[in-house]
Amino acid sequence: MTPDYIQALLKLTKVTSAEVVAATISHLCDGISQPEAADTHGVKQESIARLVKRIRELDGLVMDAASKNQETVKNPAVAKMCLIDR
Repeated sequence: MTPDYIQALLKLTKVTSAEVVAATISHLCDGISQPEAADTHGVKQESIARLVKRIRELDGLVMDAASKNQETVKNPAVAKMCLIDR
């Protein structure tokens, strides 16, 4: 995951702490352990763990939706039906 992708997923959450976001990005993108990221950014490790879990859930949903959309694009009959419904 890239920081930009994580920031996009965060728009789907209620997270407001810039420090927790920075610590989570450090953990996910830079490979820093959660405890180390928590210490560096002055937040609780549990906050990072909760956000990591939520980001991974959202990533799964986005990937699932993208694959379903790809299936639709590959099937002209389904794509045509989707356009008719609009």
